[in-house]
Amino acid sequence: MSRISPKKRNLTRTPSSFTALRRPVGSSVPPASPIPSGPANSAASLVPTSSSLSTQAPRRTSQSLELNPQAKAIVQADARYVEVMACAGSGKTTVLVHRLAHLMVTRQVPASAILVLSFSNATVSEVRLRLARFESEEAHANAPAVNGIDSVHLQSVTVKTAHAFARQVTRSISGSRNLPSLMKPAEIIEFMARAATTARKSLGKDRTIAAERRLQLQAWLKALSASDLKAAHALIDFGTATDQSIKQLVKLERFAAQFGPYRLALQLLRLAYQAIKLEHRKIDYTDMLIDARTALGARAGTTALHNIKYIVVDEYQDSSLAQLQFIAELARRPGVELTVLGDQQQSIFRYAGAAAAGHALSELLPGVVSMPLSHSYRVPQTVAAATTAMLRHGDLIDVPTMTGRPGGSKPVLVHSADLARQLAAVTNDVQARLTEGVAASDIVILARVKSTLREVGAALLARGIDTDMRGTVQSTEHALQVLRLVHLVELHQAGQSLTLRALRQRLSRGLSVKASGQQWTEALQHLHRAGRGAPLEGRYIRCAAIYLRLMGGVRADADRRADVNRWAPLCRDHQTADEMRQALAKLASSPRITLSSIHKAKGGEWKHVFIVGVADGQMPNYLSRGKDALIEERSLLHVAMTRASETVRLYCAPVQHARSRQKFDRLSHFLDHPGVLRYFEVEDRR
Repeated sequence: MSRISPKKRNLTRTPSSFTALRRPVGSSVPPASPIPSGPANSAASLVPTSSSLSTQAPRRTSQSLELNPQAKAIVQADARYVEVMACAGSGKTTVLVHRLAHLMVTRQVPASAILVLSFSNATVSEVRLRLARFESEEAHANAPAVNGIDSVHLQSVTVKTAHAFARQVTRSISGSRNLPSLMKPAEIIEFMARAATTARKSLGKDRTIAAERRLQLQAWLKALSASDLKAAHALIDFGTATDQSIKQLVKLERFAAQFGPYRLALQLLRLAYQAIKLEHRKIDYTDMLIDARTALGARAGTTALHNIKYIVVDEYQDSSLAQLQFIAELARRPGVELTVLGDQQQSIFRYAGAAAAGHALSELLPGVVSMPLSHSYRVPQTVAAATTAMLRHGDLIDVPTMTGRPGGSKPVLVHSADLARQLAAVTNDVQARLTEGVAASDIVILARVKSTLREVGAALLARGIDTDMRGTVQSTEHALQVLRLVHLVELHQAGQSLTLRALRQRLSRGLSVKASGQQWTEALQHLHRAGRGAPLEGRYIRCAAIYLRLMGGVRADADRRADVNRWAPLCRDHQTADEMRQALAKLASSPRITLSSIHKAKGGEWKHVFIVGVADGQMPNYLSRGKDALIEERSLLHVAMTRASETVRLYCAPVQHARSRQKFDRLSHFLDHPGVLRYFEVEDRR
């Protein structure tokens, strides 16, 4: 559809309908202000109907979007409970904004009666941004001071995470501000680790358990890693939300493989964790929701709720079971209407307790009306067909049909003989895109784990192409510190003396180094040897190790280590520390290609998507066991592919995985089927 001049967009509010005509919902339009992530969909305005032009002055917006029939039906729905089943790129958030405007304009609902809940602070910020943009465009386009029409005050609508609103409800009902404090994610792991120690001691005193079994359980508790503790906490959370015992929980498919043999240890772990929380007057996120539900059950009236009559939930698929129960409790209140919007195929947080994908709203509330939003304005039809085939292969879930925009090329699957050739394939393909004139900001490289992304980033950097890892703060600060050490080594090679005082002065500049005297002395000794017969890359690597040891240890900070090491390949093109510093300064001002884990890419959109690591064991991850885990892994690949508005390329190569001592040498079984592969172009570069 051709773009229509803003002067021709005459829009008005009507008493009986709310639609917006001119541009398809979900289509790309230049944003009014930069958006860090998420589809470039703009909220639109109200719609003209010829029958009402005489009663209201014209309303128009500079960025109007046409609502397709499915979207219009959702916006105008009058059922009490509505569950919207969207797909990637279907304009879900835009429909949410239009739904709110419909409530306020057509149904004359005040902003104080509307509550919007979302999954995370990031998604809450995105919704608020859309509401602010909509209101700004409306006010600018309609000049209310001239024509007497009030703008839609969408920014007055309450937008919160479910947890934040639950806290408000609890505080309002209890009348106390001295509530237990919320634990940070790091504190949860710390408390779980302490609980594991307490449980281990309790087992040592329990003579009702056979000695051999007791030692086995103690060894398991001692070996729990941070990721294991997080998984155990998810089990405890789920049990708290569902009021199930550990005995019941370990029989569930999602937990049986990992925790089934350790029921007794888990029971003690759960008791110890609850005791530690009580001792420190702390609660976690599930406690917060359950406290609010309990308070609601004890007392019907609260200032936090007395006006709320319309609840809209965004990113519903990522809600935990405790969130679902809290939302349902709110919706059961007399006269309250609920609309939830989500995409079950993008449920990728099951590992963190997301449960909506496995619980239809109709299981919690009666008379729910399900409404689809199945057309993607972002994803090409070729990609939509490929990812739908991938999701349906295996028959794990019922997958609705997703239609994409017309045209587009098939996703390309690239096979390489080994990891080195795979990295070369990725870097060659990225470089080819840049040579064609594609902007670096239009490219994203996705992988299941960060380690894969770091390898790709290093390979690109060696070619002078800088990258930006999503979710991490990357800078040249640590690299510049290492280069100061390299410069000292170069001065020493030129005949200047290398002293402990010079080392301390050079490295301590603007930096907090907490090394002991012995460590400084050892660092000086290593520096004396760092330049022997080594090119710049060798000197940099040796000085990087010295720097990391002075900063607390080579393994003390994984992000710092990665930030230091990523620059080593670039040293091959330079001779001295000074040359390398100049290269870093030049790179700092150049455009960067985005690297991202698939989880962190959710909500983002790029023209060209490169997915690295689709061998079986990488995708799905070798640790994924059971139906739920495999559904989530399949959804991850779907999320990765549907970030693209133009092209998708996937890369597969044999991997010798050190941690598991396995070789992943087959294509992902999500893709390795004739019924799936027929939707892909296959390039064999082995």
